[in-house]
Order: sequence, then structure tokens, then C-alpha cells
Amino acid sequence: MGKYFTFAYVMILLVFAGLAGCGHIPRIVELHDPLSAREHFQLALAYEQKKENDLALKEYEEVIRKKSFLEETYTNMANIYSGQGKRELSETYYLKSIQANPHYGKAYNNLAWIYITENKSLQRAETLLLQAIENDPDHSASYLDTLGTLYEKKGQWERALDVMSRAESLGFNGEPVQEKEFLNHFEKILLSLKRTSEAERIHEKIIEMEIQSPENDLPPVHENAPSH
Repeated sequence: MGKYFTFAYVMILLVFAGLAGCGHIPRIVELHDPLSAREHFQLALAYEQKKENDLALKEYEEVIRKKSFLEETYTNMANIYSGQGKRELSETYYLKSIQANPHYGKAYNNLAWIYITENKSLQRAETLLLQAIENDPDHSASYLDTLGTLYEKKGQWERALDVMSRAESLGFNGEPVQEKEFLNHFEKILLSLKRTSEAERIHEKIIEMEIQSPENDLPPVHENAPSH
């Protein structure tokens, strides 16, 4: 066996030597990716919209390879894994997002939401949400809404009412989908606390939003599209 191997090896060397003499040494060609990181990201979003998550994940990997939009990309991948029931993977990728950008509050918020829905690690969830509010104040109304859900689950209704009131005063900066979800949640908490008149006020705001912008006319929103 060793003789045949040696003979084959020698023949390969002779072939390459001959090619070198003719100036035709084979070269390894590195293929150029014509798409930018942003284009890969937008393509991934399009696949997500079509529920083609495996293709979306491949495009997100290309974004990571180009070292751009890391916090958004890791969070979007975590969202996909969470939807697929891959809890450990989703947690890992939310943590990657936080490591990439400690000021990206959506990763804290979404990781906290996993803990809340599992009804465990609630103290850890509260810490994450408080960090999100501190590190990403521009979106703190959404994080306060999630914190309200946490306090609601823990039976701390007055604390839930407090953070929901703070969220309402801050507003949602032209994000009608998030605002409507928040108002529905706020109304539910107020009704649970028998605060009927306040619940009616919130309900009127919901109706007003529906009249001005029917649900079917609300623009599609992706939480984690890069803005830079």
C-alpha cells in the first residue's frame, strides 16, 4: 500500500512541476460577495416576512461575517430561535447582542420576555429590564410595558400600574403598533384593579387610534431593522 501511495504522490508532484514550467500554476480564487451587509440584512428580513427562517438565518450569518449590524442581527436570530422553541440558542444570541452593544435595549427586553413567559428567573428579568430602560431610554416605554407584565405576573399590581403610567407619559414616538399593544395591556391592568373610569379613558384612546389608522393600514414594523 505504501508503494502505491508514494508513486501517486510523486506523480502529483510531477504534474504540478510541469504546470509550473508552463506558467499555469492553479490559483485559489476567492469569490467576491457582491452584496453589502445592509443588503444581506434586508434580504434576511424579507425571508423572515415569508416565514423562510432557515434562509433568513443564512443571510444573518453573512451579515455577521461582514461584522456589521451585530446587535440587530444577533437579536433577530435569537427571535427566530425563540419562535422555533430553541430556548438555549435564543438566550445565547440575545447575550451575544448585549455583548456587541450594551446599549441595545431590545436584546435585554426580549431576553427578559423569555424568562417572564417561562415564569422563572423573574428577578433576572427585572434586572434586564431596568438595564434596558437605563441604557436605551429612547425606547423605555416599551420596556416599561414589559416590566408591567412582570409585576402583573408577580401579583404586584400597584407597581405594574406605576410603570404602565410612566410608559403612557413617555409615549411611543410614532410607533402605532407598539402603542396599541401597550394600550390594550394597560386597559387590562386597570380593569383588574377596578379602575373603571381610567380603563374607559384608555379604551377611548384605542378606539380613536383604530378610527385614525385601521389595523390593516398600520405600517409593517420590524423591531430590529438597523437604522444606521
